[in-house]
Amino acid sequence: MIYAVWENRITPKRSTNKPPLQLVYGKDAIFPTSLAFPVLKFLQDSTNEPDDFSRRINQIIELNENGDEV
Repeated sequence: MIYAVWENRITPKRSTNKPPLQLVYGKDAIFPTSLAFPVLKFLQDSTNEPDDFSRRINQIIELNENGDEV
């Protein structure tokens, strides 16, 4: 459900050709994932002993970097 609300706020509308979030705040939306990856990268660098959670974070960061390259 939260994804539908987020999608509605960032999708440009036909009448204005701008998303409602931009009309209200005057700025483009910052996606939560773009905020999360720098934090995850910091956590990855600060830990020396990888556990299951750290390994998964590393995989997510690697997938994101590979997606950016493509």
